[in-house]
Amino acid sequence: MINADNTSNICFIKSRSNVTLVFGIFSIITSFVSLGFFLGIIGLIYGFIDLLTIKQKQSGKKKIAAGIICCLLGIIFTVISSISYVNMFKMEPF
Repeated sequence: MINADNTSNICFIKSRSNVTLVFGIFSIITSFVSLGFFLGIIGLIYGFIDLLTIKQKQSGKKKIAAGIICCLLGIIFTVISSISYVNMFKMEPF
């Protein structure tokens, strides 16, 4: 028997996993303007909180894991693009 608290908890976890995935995708997209670092950190925080609150057999774990991976990729891309921008505009003395 499914009670109302259980279904509302499942819907809450699914919506939170969507938030993690959206932050991860936006962190990859905006990694070239250095906004991806902050979006990735926020998505990682949401993702790890969701992993701690989710139960073993609840759905949404794969979406949370995908969001965490996207957040990590967004952070890595932001760091790489920031380093390449600094090296690109570095002035060499003649």
